[in-house]
Amino acid sequence: MSQIFFKKGERKPSVFSTLGFITACLALLVMLVAGPAYKIDVLSPEYLDPADIGLRIKMLHVATRLVMVAAAFTTAGFIHGFTSPRVRVSWRGVAALLLVCPLAYAVWAIGGWLSHAPDSHDVTTSPADPPAFHALQDELPRPPSGPEAAQYAALHKTSYRDLLPITLTDNVAAATRLAADTAVALGWQVVTADEASGHIEARQQSLWFGFDSLVSMRVRGKAAASILDIRVVSRLGTPDMGNGARLIRAFRDALEARST
Repeated sequence: MSQIFFKKGERKPSVFSTLGFITACLALLVMLVAGPAYKIDVLSPEYLDPADIGLRIKMLHVATRLVMVAAAFTTAGFIHGFTSPRVRVSWRGVAALLLVCPLAYAVWAIGGWLSHAPDSHDVTTSPADPPAFHALQDELPRPPSGPEAAQYAALHKTSYRDLLPITLTDNVAAATRLAADTAVALGWQVVTADEASGHIEARQQSLWFGFDSLVSMRVRGKAAASILDIRVVSRLGTPDMGNGARLIRAFRDALEARST
């Protein structure tokens, strides 16, 4: 360990470790600008508009390349430090490794989201008859129309085949109460939950990127059971990297777990 943290004779820190640390810090900075910096409003909309999802995606691609370069430098730094009699592995190499590992996982996970995320901002389990908004109506973005609406319908049909209405064995009031409790457990802000009509509306903000989503749920009785439909709309009216679909899937899984 002394070889890493303390000088031995005239051995100097590997320049590759230093470059790895600097590049990893740059990657982290880009990730922060693409995510939390938008979320907490530290950037002026005149320069970086939160609705400009294209710019944020480009920054994520830049971060991915920086992580790859940082990983290469860090690996070279350890090899250089342990094999060369003139240099040593410094704390910069250890710090770079501790940064690169979580960053590599993050860009890998986000890359998976981007590769499977259709260009949509309005996702529902009932495309033909989506749940309506009432309390949050004024916060909705402009709805698609004309060719844009047709394109959205086709995209929804091909990309979200697994998003189906959820069947519950409870009556409408009990199912609505269960759905509202599940939304609260997931950290959503429930705005209204009417057990009589089976209507729920909520807000949700994603942890890293700060995507603001509006949620509407509708519970209808069917024989001795209930059918729940859910709709998630990006408040900015721009694609959200598949966040809406992930919210629906997470809610469905949590609801099924609580109902068993």
